Amino acid sequence: MLMADWSVKQLSPYTGINGTYFLNGISNISKQTFYGALYQFTMHIKIAVLDGTQIVMKCDVSILDRKWEVSKEFNENPICTKV
Repeated sequence: MLMADWSVKQLSPYTGINGTYFLNGISNISKQTFYGALYQFTMHIKIAVLDGTQIVMKCDVSILDRKWEVSKEFNENPICTKV
């Protein structure tokens, strides 16, 4: 899913963790169409931290995509928790 690929690259400011982010899967997917498309889903991610450790998290995200404006943005701040 393109929205998940875009989202995983934007998560560092919301997790506070510097490292390389990998998408392990998505779940709870929904889409609503109104003034653009609103995508909501849970991302399962792994972060390879600069000190060599790995952190596994899940993040609930909501993205508003307005194709005619070539614009994507988080509709709400992602909520990420360690698992």
